[in-house]
Amino acid sequence: MEKFDLNKVLEFYKPDQEAVAKVLFPYNNFPQAALRRVLTGPTTIDADQIAALADFLGVLVGDLYTIDAGWKGSFEHGYLTFKKGEYKAILNYKGSFLSVYKGKDRINTTELVSTTMTIESFINHINNIIKANNND
Repeated sequence: MEKFDLNKVLEFYKPDQEAVAKVLFPYNNFPQAALRRVLTGPTTIDADQIAALADFLGVLVGDLYTIDAGWKGSFEHGYLTFKKGEYKAILNYKGSFLSVYKGKDRINTTELVSTTMTIESFINHINNIIKANNND
């Protein structure tokens, strides 16, 4: 059985840890202390807490076990959303506009000329936007 690595999940998704503590320990008087115990010691979280964390992050539970360099897809607020580390790409307005964010800052919005492209081409397009932004 694969071990759940909360430290790795938090490093990858970079959520607000105070909010995560409240999600994982909603009935605890000191949720941040409880989170610290999980992150630094032998304390663990259960399946319900992992499911709550996935819901909070807007990803599938399986995505929390397979943190890697790839993009993770989800559906947020009715829009197809892809996340990778501190980046988020949102396909909205009936699939014709792509907004790319670094953290909370929008770094690019483009109108997609072609509404038919492969997932590989779409991901390459997002990666090129990020690469161009990093070169600025």
